[in-house]
Amino acid sequence: MISGKGPGVNSRRNKVIEVGVVSIFLAVLIVMAWADIRQLDQAAKERSADTLRTVLHSTYNSINLWTSDRLRNAEGMAAEVAVLNNARALLALPRSQDTLIASPEMSNLREILAPEIKAMAT
Repeated sequence: MISGKGPGVNSRRNKVIEVGVVSIFLAVLIVMAWADIRQLDQAAKERSADTLRTVLHSTYNSINLWTSDRLRNAEGMAAEVAVLNNARALLALPRSQDTLIASPEMSNLREILAPEIKAMAT
């Protein structure tokens, strides 16, 4: 007690310092954890974006392939002589829905194209 301070002052000051040091340590730990979580979140978002881009490109390529295939099928069917002859005959008829539907040329086209259209549907 030479300094005039009681014996509890030093121990109280030590406890305040200990609490301060622990608080600073916890604050640093929380900031580091928060930064790591943000980094992990960003990495997860980037992986998801890459996966979505891959799915998008794959879907785009699949649709292009499917469309090209269907276009080749349609071109092949349109090049058949029977299809061309019946289509020309339909174009010569009056532009009435009832006339076109009832025409033998439309019936012929349906009969000629039915197997191809059925094959495309499966």
